Amino acid sequence: MSITTIAGIEWISSSSTINAILTQEKLTEALWIVIVGFIIGLFLAFFIGANDAANSFGTSYGAKALTIRQICILGSIFETLGAILLGAGVSETIRSGIIDVSLYEGQETVLMLGQVSALIGSSIWLVIATIVRLPVSGTHSIVGAVIGYHVVVFGLEGIQWSELGKIVISWFTSPVLSGLLSIFFFYILLKTVLLKDNPLEPGLKSLPVWYSLVITVNFFSIFYNTSGVFEGIIPLYGVFILSFGSGILTGVIVFCVLVPRLRNKIQEMVPIMFQADSNEITDIQKNTNDETSQDEQRQSRVTADDECADESTCRDDHPIVVQLCSPLLILSAVFSSFSHGGNDVSNAIGPVISIWVTYETGEVDTAVETPLWILFLGGVAISLGLWLLGKRVIQVLGEEITMLTPSSSFTIELGSALTVLTASNLGIPISTTHCKVGSIVALGSFRSGTSSVDWSLFRNIAISWFLTVPTSLIFSAVSMELLMFTV
Repeated sequence: MSITTIAGIEWISSSSTINAILTQEKLTEALWIVIVGFIIGLFLAFFIGANDAANSFGTSYGAKALTIRQICILGSIFETLGAILLGAGVSETIRSGIIDVSLYEGQETVLMLGQVSALIGSSIWLVIATIVRLPVSGTHSIVGAVIGYHVVVFGLEGIQWSELGKIVISWFTSPVLSGLLSIFFFYILLKTVLLKDNPLEPGLKSLPVWYSLVITVNFFSIFYNTSGVFEGIIPLYGVFILSFGSGILTGVIVFCVLVPRLRNKIQEMVPIMFQADSNEITDIQKNTNDETSQDEQRQSRVTADDECADESTCRDDHPIVVQLCSPLLILSAVFSSFSHGGNDVSNAIGPVISIWVTYETGEVDTAVETPLWILFLGGVAISLGLWLLGKRVIQVLGEEITMLTPSSSFTIELGSALTVLTASNLGIPISTTHCKVGSIVALGSFRSGTSSVDWSLFRNIAISWFLTVPTSLIFSAVSMELLMFTV
């Protein structure tokens, strides 16, 4: 450090200060990288919306609880909110948690080019997957792409193996955990409501508990998140009070307001429901020579969820159950969309944030707060992708893997949302796709037998999962080689 007096004023300078100034002047010439990075990042976010965001509402569409238009409206709102409130923690992991960015000290432009390469590699794979209607993991894609450009520059040096190990483990455990949670919730619903002779009163009694659970889990995730929006504002005990208090208050409101209204609504509809049910039984008796009594047929329909081995012989939800579960399904799907915005916006925005921070500060390893406006742009781009191309993957998840009903779809949404929200708060970028598909396959097999699952479609989806990391890695590495050769 040196002290220089100029015009009676003492100026303190140091080599680090001078280097920072020179680096920033050098990076001014790299403005084009920032512009290209933002364009490709928003392009990637668009296809994440077309492919990955569709997972949030696939089950709602399959259960006929929401139309495509309603899905797009709700998805636009909650994907963007999730990106802003929960996205920064995972974005930081993508930005600097996979590789040691300090290796790029003095090579800031190289790092910026690398992040552009990661965006290019991930985008190419997501475009291909969307065209062939395969729901792949945007998380896998961007992680592989980040490693791809880094290997070109430094080989295996600087890869954060411990952090990468946690991410890789979560790739395999997340669909299993999500599936088990969905089965657990469905089993409770099955025993307490679905197998009852008259599911109305048991269902109404359980509604406050389910609403309280959904609100408590998701509010806890919002207030105890890693994005910094609430960090330092609310102490831990306040998080518990707000989360559980909101859940209990919701349960009380549901008990006092929603339950009486639903009871009156359903009781008015009961004659119509059972008239339709009676007509269905009459048609069955006319079309077969089976002399089974009507009571036995009703009982066989009650136990069909446990015994049927073919999708075509499994009954749908009782009309009363449809009325009870559809609002819960929509609520859980909304939170699933919220959690997706928080977890998966990082796939597109993590590299963009790295480019922006490097350009603004002239340093590669600066701990700065993630700009909310960048997260907002990512949420908007995801929403546009959902509106324009999301229907393709929504149909695959909602209709083609297995038969879905409001009761099974609700527990699928709850199990996968709980898994994703937990990971988002831990800063682990897990795959929303894996969680949702894992829950659909696991619960479909549990509810209706393994023959109800389209295993050939699941095989193709699983193959695409394993191809995602190496394919994105190769695309990113090739892009980096070309950019370095050109620039």
